[in-house]
Amino acid sequence: MTAARPSRFGPRAGADYPSSLSQFLDWFQSDADCAAYLARLRWLDGFSCPTCGPSDVWLTKRHLYVCAACGKQTSITAGTIFEKTRLPLLTWFRAIWMLTSSKSGVSAKELERELGIGYRAAWLMLQKLRRAMVRPGRDGDKLSGDIEMDESYLGGPSPGGKRGRGAEGKVIVAIAVERKGQGRKSKRWKLGRARIEVVENVRAETLLAFVERNCEPGSTIYTDGLSAYKDLPCLGFEHDATKVSQGNDPAHVALPAVHRVASLLKRWLLGTHHGGWAEQHAETYLDEFVFRFNRRQSNARGLLFYRLLQNAVAKRKTNYEVIVLRPKNAETKRRGRKRTRPYSTSAITGQPALRASISGASTTSPGAVKRVATRPPAKKGPVGSSGKAASTRRADKEANTRALSLSVVSSWSTSPSGKTKTRAGASPTATSRTRACGCGGWNRSRAARPSSSSDRRKCHRRRTSHG
Repeated sequence: MTAARPSRFGPRAGADYPSSLSQFLDWFQSDADCAAYLARLRWLDGFSCPTCGPSDVWLTKRHLYVCAACGKQTSITAGTIFEKTRLPLLTWFRAIWMLTSSKSGVSAKELERELGIGYRAAWLMLQKLRRAMVRPGRDGDKLSGDIEMDESYLGGPSPGGKRGRGAEGKVIVAIAVERKGQGRKSKRWKLGRARIEVVENVRAETLLAFVERNCEPGSTIYTDGLSAYKDLPCLGFEHDATKVSQGNDPAHVALPAVHRVASLLKRWLLGTHHGGWAEQHAETYLDEFVFRFNRRQSNARGLLFYRLLQNAVAKRKTNYEVIVLRPKNAETKRRGRKRTRPYSTSAITGQPALRASISGASTTSPGAVKRVATRPPAKKGPVGSSGKAASTRRADKEANTRALSLSVVSSWSTSPSGKTKTRAGASPTATSRTRACGCGGWNRSRAARPSSSSDRRKCHRRRTSHG
């Protein structure tokens, strides 16, 4: 059974989209059934050539549509998110049904298990579908009436740092939701549609731009006492501010609608995705949440399947490189505080920590070799002295290397056979692991590596290595 063409009264369950899983399995049994359904969704009034417009068409054996007027060949997936996909259309349709039929959604790991595909393919498929969840032309359908707005921070707890606004290492999101009156029994606010976006900061220009993009002028905006919203009346909005810090009610009582949405968002990220979302992909996860939230009262889950496919044939594809290499927010700081040892030698003296002994020797043994810096760290000189500083550091490094090599040679003693050298105070096990070399170095060390090729050949004759 195949789907009929949508009527002028809107899509109908069982006729325009499957109403149950069994009906979905009956409708879509092969890639040909999926391609025919996409053709009905893409060309509601018949085939339209991308070059010359509506015209007659015939279908080739390669499943390409050929225009009778100009002869241009068009694929059903060209210009959609399915363009140049290597996965069968049947796999795409099954993934879309799983994504839309579940109220909480699915993760990439679950798609990998259920569909038998790789994790990378499942993750990329979900990323493309999340981008298709934003309806084309949604910007013209703005929120109206009574609207609550606030900001929230996404990201788990981090050690140290600041709480609340200005917290480091978190993603800032702006949330706006409509209020539709209070319930008769529960006395709770009924929620309408919502809009959620990632914002760079909580400055006035950033938050006011979010309000202008998503709210209809003339609406009443309910916010907290943040000074960034004080210019809302100048933009044609009515502003009702509540200073939570000066009142007795907490924030979730003063602004219940927006805090309920923020709580549902965080619970969804933890429950379905187990917190496994990245900062550069946060926008797509928010688009999926808004898509589900605004359609939460739909009785037919198959209607979400129909709407998502409608958006998928209207959206152009996004390459894998564009999705993966999306840059992170430059203003986001690193989470947590910098971990240091306040009582370590390097923290007190400002010098990097040096090894106190070579491998196999303890610091208390008489043969231990301590490496001591012969010169304090050089201070930054004026502009133009970088070459001199580099040459000075190079000379100091060579001097330290020569001094260390001489001290090591003096700490080794020759055995009666003259074939093996052992270090004074070292154990036999340490001796077997650290053998002497003709250049004065030792095994597993890089400090006294021979510089010339002739020295290296001498070392290789003794079958020893330098790290």
